[in-house]
Amino acid sequence: MLIKCPICELNFIDENEEMCNVCKNKNITKKKNYKFAPKIYKPKNEVEKEYLAFLEDNGYSMYTPSDLQSTAYSYLRAVNYVLYLENLTWELLAKKYNDIIIKYDIGGINEIIGNKSHKTVINALKRFAEFVEHSKLM
Repeated sequence: MLIKCPICELNFIDENEEMCNVCKNKNITKKKNYKFAPKIYKPKNEVEKEYLAFLEDNGYSMYTPSDLQSTAYSYLRAVNYVLYLENLTWELLAKKYNDIIIKYDIGGINEIIGNKSHKTVINALKRFAEFVEHSKLM
């Protein structure tokens, strides 16, 4: 049976594995156990809160009918994952989003990561670019 990686929550792994290959390659050793309860993500700063509000205002669902976090939170987690991989802050991403999108889009060096979870990562980055353009965050 496949489950989401407990570290990045983006990639799928066999239930007997500890983490996905991306996390293994990044030498992540911290194991989280979210098998029995879904992770509830809370925005950590103002940019995250504003990005979530932007997504909600643009029709992205915040919660599923069963009251679990939905697309907007998935996008927030995906952007945070890219921030981790690229060693960036939200503010730096706002300045470099075009370069980052190229890396994770079709033909980019990180296209495989961009395509994870039905292209959640690249779509989240593209929505972040729209957010930056809309909010003049740069």
